[in-house]
Amino acid sequence: MRKVGLILFSGLVSFTAYLGAWQTKRYFWKVEVMAEREAKLARDPVSLNSVEAFVEGRMLVAEDAAQEGSASTGAGTGDDDPEFTPVVVRGKLLNEHSVLMGPRSAPKHSAPFEDKMGEQSGFHIITPLRVTTVHSGRDGDGAAAPSTEEIVLVNRGWVSKSKHAEVFRQLVEGEDGSPSSSSSLSTDNGQHGGGAGGTEVTAVLRKSEGTPSGFIPAPDLLRRHFFSVDAPAIVDFVRTRMVSCCLFCLFVCWLVCWLGGWLDGWLVGWCNGRWC
Repeated sequence: MRKVGLILFSGLVSFTAYLGAWQTKRYFWKVEVMAEREAKLARDPVSLNSVEAFVEGRMLVAEDAAQEGSASTGAGTGDDDPEFTPVVVRGKLLNEHSVLMGPRSAPKHSAPFEDKMGEQSGFHIITPLRVTTVHSGRDGDGAAAPSTEEIVLVNRGWVSKSKHAEVFRQLVEGEDGSPSSSSSLSTDNGQHGGGAGGTEVTAVLRKSEGTPSGFIPAPDLLRRHFFSVDAPAIVDFVRTRMVSCCLFCLFVCWLVCWLGGWLDGWLVGWCNGRWC
């Protein structure tokens, strides 16, 4: 019986020692990761004048891109993981195609997070940025290389549950062109500057969270509500909305022209029958 107790006690001591070594190793790993992120955030932002060339030149798949649909891009610094690299990109913010992501807790070190008596749950507002890449050179036929368009997702910030509906409506309807100017929105992930050439966004590269697991609900597309940052799904949704809007505008134009022609023919016939 004493041997059994000794064996159990020895096993318990060994397991405890293993856990202590594992925790120590994990602690130093976290310290190293935090130091790397702080070093990246301290760098000057990288200007992404050509998103496609930037991605093709430094494509580093952090996860299985075929399954997750997300690839990380480096900043030409030789880092294995370019996440948290400051970048500058210029394009057109498509406020009318913004989506909500959440619910999520308030970002750390933000005013709502520090206010323990305030709301701690809310939503992130994600706005697509349409970036036009102009390629230099010419194609095989000697013509100028065509430009391409990329969709970059910009996290505009966090807004509390009680105010997210109003802030989101103002953004989508154009009443407030920049939600980061609203006192109800907490943002620490970037800056937005307007200009004649579009909007210049200074932000930090982040990975897509990938395809949601079975525990995360499917997105509510009617309300434009996503429960995770599934970048490929959000981009596909935005492109679908853009195509649908174009088709609707074409249909309205066709309907107006058809009604105008029909009305013109009816008026001409009515006038001829009345005066001739």
